[in-house]
Amino acid sequence: MSKNFTTTQQNIINYDGKNMLVSASAGTGKTTVMIARIARLIADGADVSQLVVVTFTNLAAAEMKTRLADKLRSMGNDPRMVQQLEKLDTASISTIHSFCSDLLRNYFYVVDIDPSFSVLDTVTVNALRTAAMDDVFKEYFQSDDDIFRRVYKIFATGRKEENFKKILKKLYDFSRSIDDFDGWYAQKRQNFLTFDEANPVLQRIFEDIFGNATFLGNAFAEMQKQFDALAMEDFAKACGENARLLLDGWENLQQALWNISKIKLLSLPKRNAKKTFGMADKEFEEKLRSDFEYLKKQVDNISSKYRTLCAGKDLQTLCGETAEAVAYTDKLVEILQRFEQKFFNAKKQRGGVDFNDLEHLALKILRNNEALQSVRERYSMVFVDEYQDTNLVQEAIISQLAENARFFMVGDIKQSIYGFRGCEPSIFMNKYRRYKQSNTGQVKEMKDNFRSNNDILDFVNDVFSVIMTESFGKVDYSGNARFNGHQTAQLKTLPVQIDFVVKPPKMQQRVQGLYDITETRPKDYSQSQGELIANKIKRFVGMAYKTQDGAKYISYDDIVILVRGMKDKAMDIYDALVRNNIPVVASLKTTGYANKEVRDIVNLLRAVDNPFNDVYFVAACLAPFGGFSENQLAQIKIASRDLRIPFYTRMQMYLASGKNDEICNLADRFLQLLQQMRFVSYSATVDEVVLTLLEKTSYQLYVQGFPNGAMRLRKLYAFVDQLKESACSQSVDKFLSYLDATEEEGREEGMSNANAVRLMTMHASKGLEFPVVFLAGLESRFVFDANNLECNTDLGLSMKYYNFDTMKVFPTLGATACGMFNATRQREEEMRLLYVAMTRAKFVLNIVATLSQKDLDGMPKQAQNAGSHLDWLLTALKTKYGTQFLNCGFVNVAQEQLLQSQEEAQRQLLCEQYTDEQSVLQKLNYVYPFKDQTAMPLKIVSSALDRDYIDMSEGNEFVLEENNDRNFVGTAYHKVYQYVDYNADKEEIAQTVDSLVKEGKIDQQYARQLDVDLIYATLNNPDLRKLLSKGKVYHEMSFMLSAPYDTVAKDARFSDEVMLQGVIDLLVLSENHATVVDFKYTTHSNLVKKSYSAQLASYRLAVQKICKIAHVDCFVLSIADNKLISMD
Repeated sequence: MSKNFTTTQQNIINYDGKNMLVSASAGTGKTTVMIARIARLIADGADVSQLVVVTFTNLAAAEMKTRLADKLRSMGNDPRMVQQLEKLDTASISTIHSFCSDLLRNYFYVVDIDPSFSVLDTVTVNALRTAAMDDVFKEYFQSDDDIFRRVYKIFATGRKEENFKKILKKLYDFSRSIDDFDGWYAQKRQNFLTFDEANPVLQRIFEDIFGNATFLGNAFAEMQKQFDALAMEDFAKACGENARLLLDGWENLQQALWNISKIKLLSLPKRNAKKTFGMADKEFEEKLRSDFEYLKKQVDNISSKYRTLCAGKDLQTLCGETAEAVAYTDKLVEILQRFEQKFFNAKKQRGGVDFNDLEHLALKILRNNEALQSVRERYSMVFVDEYQDTNLVQEAIISQLAENARFFMVGDIKQSIYGFRGCEPSIFMNKYRRYKQSNTGQVKEMKDNFRSNNDILDFVNDVFSVIMTESFGKVDYSGNARFNGHQTAQLKTLPVQIDFVVKPPKMQQRVQGLYDITETRPKDYSQSQGELIANKIKRFVGMAYKTQDGAKYISYDDIVILVRGMKDKAMDIYDALVRNNIPVVASLKTTGYANKEVRDIVNLLRAVDNPFNDVYFVAACLAPFGGFSENQLAQIKIASRDLRIPFYTRMQMYLASGKNDEICNLADRFLQLLQQMRFVSYSATVDEVVLTLLEKTSYQLYVQGFPNGAMRLRKLYAFVDQLKESACSQSVDKFLSYLDATEEEGREEGMSNANAVRLMTMHASKGLEFPVVFLAGLESRFVFDANNLECNTDLGLSMKYYNFDTMKVFPTLGATACGMFNATRQREEEMRLLYVAMTRAKFVLNIVATLSQKDLDGMPKQAQNAGSHLDWLLTALKTKYGTQFLNCGFVNVAQEQLLQSQEEAQRQLLCEQYTDEQSVLQKLNYVYPFKDQTAMPLKIVSSALDRDYIDMSEGNEFVLEENNDRNFVGTAYHKVYQYVDYNADKEEIAQTVDSLVKEGKIDQQYARQLDVDLIYATLNNPDLRKLLSKGKVYHEMSFMLSAPYDTVAKDARFSDEVMLQGVIDLLVLSENHATVVDFKYTTHSNLVKKSYSAQLASYRLAVQKICKIAHVDCFVLSIADNKLISMD
């Protein structure tokens, strides 16, 4: 920036008041101004030793010290300035964590900490945290705590208790960003217990409905006018009634929910219908249709959301369910407190702390009156940089320091992008408003940008004037935050360029041998973006621009590509640059590794660890370990009608169907490989598992077949060597947890030389600037987590309502309100992230995104409803340039010629195949005479017979997601009954369980959930003992036989022979009589007959045919309540 300060900057430098908050937009020279202010205060008599400057990073702190030293040197050589320069090395100019560390070493005795403590590294912290969690879980499992067991069932969903640990870690991280979490929780839990008119939960929901309804009501009122003008009375009347419902009668929440449910939605006449609009202006007609359809969609979204919430219940019932859920959040907080103490003690025993501890211990010191007085006497000036990125703990520390000091804060709420770390932009905004409304402090605005070209700034202003408002984003951008530019064009090219890669209509191809099934074969458009960017980089490199030091030329290191995340799309762009011989450096996050060979192995390890995660399971299937094609996986998927079934289960079902095809062969081989590797993983370390995998599959031979195969193989074995290091030399499960914990750090891949294009995240770019900036992948949709636990600093902790009698789960008012708050905050942060990314550019801002007709049709009318960064961009372009914005001079539309030509070729082929109309009609109308039989499997597994007949939840209820976890516990019980001596005492049963764990037959986490007392009680059930005394007892009897389909399947209409396969848990045989006993781990013993009748009937049929015994009795032993239930 210029050496001459603007009037605003000079006023900030010279301000003599006590408190000042500076709102400094991007590129306005805030660091320069803060250094000048510090230097001015020192020149006026302040001492460097009385100074506290808090920066966001160590790099920023070092830079500030250097620049302040240069500034002081430039102010003269008098003895006092020389003295201040000498003191500068020891001045408190550092990050908040460094300041807290110094404070802790000076006042260690206040908090009873070893003054020689160290800050523990990430690996050690993760290991200690995991051990502390394991200890806490073990203690709870050993106790008779029914609430804990329910909480465990709720959160340990899927296959592993690791899910519960992730929830606990999330809650722990959240709690550490609050200065007094226990006090905070005690206060906030009342929000979910007492529901009066002032309740913030009800207010938040009411505001959400009212805000949406007001927007839609006004839109319907405007639509009514348009239909009136067209004499379309029915539509005008419906719009008028909807407007009245949406805008009137909002007395309370119950009335609001009622009004929403009464909205009428009509369908417009089709374009080819006899009744048409009859408009000459087709563009106007299309706009009217588009607006009306958008309103219908929004009303449907709102209605659906609140139908799901209410589910036919009144407000009192909803409040009651929210209150009942508090018992579970109370238990979570209790678990958290116990874990937090164990975790802290473990770190203390190691003589260390983590960064969170530094903050909390420092705050504890500052709440000691004697220590606080001593600290305040030392520091008379407090400066805070990046004030928008502070959390509640840091704010409490800073407030204690600055109570009697000159307090200077600088930041920009528009660049607050670290909410996921607990940073609270409301801290900045609340102080901004307080200073504006009182004389307790001064607020100054810095909007003169010295970084970017004026055209770039104008474009940024155009975008954010549309989307960033006081109600969404907490900033009236149009009125108070528009940039003032000071830089003219530097390169002979457009400063703002937008390239849209247009996605054509989806191509559909017939999957051979299946009925009425189409498969969409998508193209990875991030690869297209990468090629486009690579070509433009080649054009940019070498362009001349002027500087104060003369002409310079754009080089690779002048260029950056910014993306939202460093996973799949970033990898595709990285690969495109490499293919085009463009040097590139990137910190890639592909489960910690960038090269394909390692990714294949990590994906397989994840599939071994948890085959129910479809993402990793399918990735492993597509890798050489599986050898499947996308077409083959599509056939497996469509073979099952139930979309809720994990892909792993789909593959098992496909294999069990008995088809003798290549897919079955691949599935059989792949599932066996997973089973073998899972067995190996029970007793081997992760590096041993990987070596076994390589040995079994000869994967290294596959790697050697690639170009640069020798180098790829070296990287693969280097990965195996790395696994032997202390941080990773552990079980597969713990290795994957380590990967998840360290994934955020990523790995730098690419050229080692400085002259290379940078590929980085938008977050990582904050504080940096580049002559040429590409923003890529803006079409990526925002991901809103479906959280079982909602954490919100304003409202508190809330969760869904779990009914353990019906095993169903419902949304609650509390969880819904917290979710609304969090979703809005996340969208606001995504908008600020876009602002940060766009303001990094000095000379050229080039936006690259994939565009489809769906994106154009679905542009949101409100910024708060955006689903991607592209939505905001399109909305702003349309607002500025109208519906023809794609024709703007700086917008380029890149067609996918290859795909278009393929689609045209496909159409031509179809035309050649079906040339006459009669032939086409015959093909379309043909009905296969035995089509129903194609739904009949060739092989049936007995345990699957009742699957399609178990009652599911109705309406908007959701089945409690405990099934997978409960199934694994049930399997563990079955293993015990298979191997235990039925005359064993409790100690012998416990020894059997331990042996099964050591042998890898039962997972440790499920073994902990086994109830030895219950097993002993079931083995000694009087009715069961009576049955066992009637004959010879056989355990785990497998069978396979041929039987008519209509004898084994409910409602079957065919008698074709099928293969029936199953395993009988317990079979008692006497001379002319047989008894079958099946063990079931279910909480619904009253539903046993209905749920398992077909399965037990198949067992009876098997015994009758194989053993030639006509009289077979069937029973189910319900383990949970020790009941023997007759199935006759």
